[in-house]
Amino acid sequence: MQNILFSPLPKTTVSPDSKVRLNYLHGIRGLAALYVVFFHVYQDYKELLGESGAIPLWIESGLKLFSEGRAAVAVFIVLSGYCLMLPIIRSSDKKLRGGFWGYLKRRAQRILPPYYAALVLSLMLTAAIPTTLMPTTGWQWTDGQPSFTPGVLLSHIFLVHNLHTDWMFKIDPPMWSVALEWQIYFLFPTFLLPVWRRFGVTPMLTTAAGLSLILHDLVPFSILITLFGLGMFGAIIGFSKDLSLAQWRKNVPWSKLSILFFLGFLAASVVNQDATVVKDALMGLSSICLIIFCTNALTEDNDIPRPLIINLLESKAMLTLGIFSYSLYLVHSLVLALCQLVVNNLAISLAIKGIILFTVVPLASLYFAHIFHILFERRFMSEYSYKK
Repeated sequence: MQNILFSPLPKTTVSPDSKVRLNYLHGIRGLAALYVVFFHVYQDYKELLGESGAIPLWIESGLKLFSEGRAAVAVFIVLSGYCLMLPIIRSSDKKLRGGFWGYLKRRAQRILPPYYAALVLSLMLTAAIPTTLMPTTGWQWTDGQPSFTPGVLLSHIFLVHNLHTDWMFKIDPPMWSVALEWQIYFLFPTFLLPVWRRFGVTPMLTTAAGLSLILHDLVPFSILITLFGLGMFGAIIGFSKDLSLAQWRKNVPWSKLSILFFLGFLAASVVNQDATVVKDALMGLSSICLIIFCTNALTEDNDIPRPLIINLLESKAMLTLGIFSYSLYLVHSLVLALCQLVVNNLAISLAIKGIILFTVVPLASLYFAHIFHILFERRFMSEYSYKK
């Protein structure tokens, strides 16, 4: 058997159906975005409970289910690497459609208009809230102040706010990952694709890991660059025409590995909550193994019924959620801040506040995000991305 991990480009013609639609990816993306909403509600509510004194053990244990927001970002980055690599590995020439500038234009059109719209709305909300009431918007939004300093504004305009702790979580805190993903968009065609074409899969993954290490002191959470490479790896494994890679695709127990890595992630979360790099890596590995498993189930010719998880991820609700998940990610913090502004000025118990935050905020976020999606995102989505 040839050395498949170091084979630069496929040489034989074994391939799954290249026309299959991987709609389950919408479901994964939507669930990750919804989890981020609950994570930020958890952060704000935990802060309220902390101010009141001791937290009952049963409440604290339940809330910890929503304490791993970084894991959702890891899933987003893996999905990004996978989806950007898909059209390349499925094409005949293995090149970016329209070259570097065509690729960058498509990425800018897809990501930037909703980002800037959410940025403007966030600044408008901050400007509309009186200074005396700002502390009642909750820990997250309050921690995102001040918003109107030159460094904060300029860094967000040019998507470099993730590079400095004084800017990273300002204005709309979740936006830090949008800046990092935008920067990875430049690394993808400049470093990762050329290495894969010339040297193969393993050197590409090594390059992604090397970039994570080299940029560690400059780019916070640079481990996510490696996870982007993992996403690329998943697309290559899933759709390569190389006969040996096809054997990997068929013979590796991807579903079992996904479960194993996820259990490792849970164990790391229990043992050491601060082991962020380890947890990111384990979640990234679990995610890409799940993606490869689901893709195999849809593309390989067999008589096995579709796995239940694909049916769930491709349900109408999950597809709809996934389609406007980017909008949900961008604007849910605004809804949370407004809800906190109301709730914290009411004479109600912490228990009632918790019920409101964990029910009203997600539902209101979904409603507002869908409207935002229609106004600022949908027109910039490709036909494939939007078609259910």
